[in-house]
Amino acid sequence: MKILSYIPRVFKHLMNRRTAVLLLIVLVILGLWYHVRATRNAFDDAYLTYAELAQRGDTAAYVPGVQDNPIRQQLNSVLTEVLADTVSPTQRLGRAQEGLLLLAESEQQINSIGELSDQITVALARMDLAAKNASDLTKKGTMRRIVSLAKDRLQIVQDIRGLSYRANFETEKIFTRIIEDGGSLTSSHITELNRQVPEVEAQFNRRSNLYRDLETVYRELSESYASL
Repeated sequence: MKILSYIPRVFKHLMNRRTAVLLLIVLVILGLWYHVRATRNAFDDAYLTYAELAQRGDTAAYVPGVQDNPIRQQLNSVLTEVLADTVSPTQRLGRAQEGLLLLAESEQQINSIGELSDQITVALARMDLAAKNASDLTKKGTMRRIVSLAKDRLQIVQDIRGLSYRANFETEKIFTRIIEDGGSLTSSHITELNRQVPEVEAQFNRRSNLYRDLETVYRELSESYASL
């Protein structure tokens, strides 16, 4: 009788332990779920901040070289005019001085690329940290790829910025030389410009290729984030 009366107590004790273990498992699972959810939310928040800044950065990168940019249009017009044989030295001198003023405005547009790049770098660091802390291994690889593509995108924009500065520097040299020569387009200057044609064309082609690369990376990045 004593043994029979002990069995219910043992069974109840075992059931309490089993319930406690099950409850612990449920709490662990819930904790992991909330952690995974929290890290995903952290990545999403960081990405949305980055995406908004990066879009503005892309736009800024296009502005200096885009055909419908009024400053670029005026610069091209002035440059064409100062290199024409039909322009008098006095006219050429005035246009060259005007060109330097336009270049200063163009520099401000290029500077804005760098200012946005600094903000994008900070947003990228947040996104990178969130990806490293991600608990969902099935999503972590995609997050790391998004961060990698975002870094490539930033580098392309910075390269475009560098080439834009370079193009303006070469144009500034032309205007400055003309001003130093009193508005004349000397034969030695023409010879020097002709020697630089292949290099200028190479820089132009490289910048065009970078714009295409930027579009490709943006598309791959958007597709990767959509797959999360």
